[in-house]
Amino acid sequence: MSLRRWARAATPYVLRARLARTRRALADAVRRERFAKPACDAGTTQLVEQVRLRQPIRPGCTIAGKLANIRLAASRIERVILREGEVFSFWSAVGAPTRANGYAIGRAIVADRLDETVGGGLCQLSGALYELALRGGLNIVERRAHSHDLYDEAERFTPLGLDATVVFGFTDLRFRNLTGTDVAFRFRIDNGELTASLHASAPLAPCELRLKRRDVADGGVEAEVERIGSDGIVRDQTLQRYARLSGHSVVTNSRGR
Repeated sequence: MSLRRWARAATPYVLRARLARTRRALADAVRRERFAKPACDAGTTQLVEQVRLRQPIRPGCTIAGKLANIRLAASRIERVILREGEVFSFWSAVGAPTRANGYAIGRAIVADRLDETVGGGLCQLSGALYELALRGGLNIVERRAHSHDLYDEAERFTPLGLDATVVFGFTDLRFRNLTGTDVAFRFRIDNGELTASLHASAPLAPCELRLKRRDVADGGVEAEVERIGSDGIVRDQTLQRYARLSGHSVVTNSRGR
């Protein structure tokens, strides 16, 4: 075991998370990032829907907690208007996933396995935001795929390659608004379905997403996502390589270009 891995294993999780948040805060201060904040009067009645998507919310033993978590986080995200040049941060918008902050027990991937934890289920919301940001032409600042893909095609709520994991203190979803207009988000949960939409104060030119999957020689699979602008030009690409393990898939490499 390397010294770095030994130190990580020997350091309590709470301390590691606190150190990670401190490092991130210092880095943000150095870059002088401008983050979107909740508005006193969001004023989204004047914003027009530009992009909409729907995802099924699969039932499970922790579905009540997941629904409560998504509803609470969504209500906080809806208060935010993303102005030109600002960065949206998932954790800045929804707050720490703690009971004191209103969150409940839900299912999540912890240490490469399914577990139940406070705030579980929020990754479906972050994944929906990631897809909206891609389709709405926002600039992705930070996004990481899940370490495991635990779903077959019949169980999947979003296509492989469009997920976005969020781990408080360590991994965030962030994107920047360079569209020249104000942007906000709206959500609705009805009949086991999440509807998410992106709204703007002026018309946007939504992007098309082209998804490709291919098997690789070692038995794994690669998922590629191309974002294509209204002019037909590929704006960017992401590629995740997943290794199969016990009927599921494990991310072994992820990169964007």
